Amino acid sequence: AVVSDCSKKCSSFDGCVGFTFNPHQSTCYFKATGCWNTTNNGWTFYQKETCDYSQAACEAAIANNDKYSKAENFVQNSGEATGCLTRTYGRDKNVVFYVQLNGKDVRIKEELT
Repeated sequence: AVVSDCSKKCSSFDGCVGFTFNPHQSTCYFKATGCWNTTNNGWTFYQKETCDYSQAACEAAIANNDKYSKAENFVQNSGEATGCLTRTYGRDKNVVFYVQLNGKDVRIKEELT
């Protein structure tokens, strides 16, 4: 297991508020009550990801927003970066597009590039 695997599993459980991970053992344990971000004997606590990095969340963010417009080719399968992006210069300034990671929506912060 790696941190991103543990984060994905935690995100799929409503009762999970975070997990502890030990890289030397490649093991994670899910937590049902709040903890704080600490390291103890090789274990590090990670709080559950609460941000939504999906294509749907990106589209919702630009809906009814006069400053940004949705790109004609909104979903792209590869690029230098992943997630919900906009250009800050040139002809496509303020045009929003979504770049997937390996053909799938970005689910956790660690998948943003």
